[in-house]
Amino acid sequence: MPVRRGEEDLARSRIVVLFNGKLCAVAVAPATSTMEMWVLDNYADVRSWRFLERISLVMWDKHDLSKTFMSATQVEAVHGDVEGEEVIVHHDGRIDAYSLRRRAWSRVSIFRHAALLVHRESVVQHDVSFGEASRLLHLTVDIDGQRFYSL
Repeated sequence: MPVRRGEEDLARSRIVVLFNGKLCAVAVAPATSTMEMWVLDNYADVRSWRFLERISLVMWDKHDLSKTFMSATQVEAVHGDVEGEEVIVHHDGRIDAYSLRRRAWSRVSIFRHAALLVHRESVVQHDVSFGEASRLLHLTVDIDGQRFYSL
């Protein structure tokens, strides 16, 4: 992965987790209106970052996401049954989704008060061990079917 320095570059970079569990870094380049995606293939080797693709941030409606991308912009990766892996970008009430399968953008929402919350099933099992402090976590399912583990 290319080395970037400075607060400005940091404000335009995000780390997301892809569906297959691989770590992915995205970095926006306003000069080219693109976003680079890099994937870490091997957690044990920092040199195993692999360039995945360069995505244009100019939408079909000519809106350029790279020009307004800032530290408050949210970026997440999700996996859907129809689109497969998607990169979701949320900024100032606008939510856009990029399909890695179709290699195309679609607008999800453009409401001023839209919010983005990504939920993933926890990888921690209810009987996880923390050494001497290990104990079973009590599972509670509420009326809406949400699962909670109590310590």
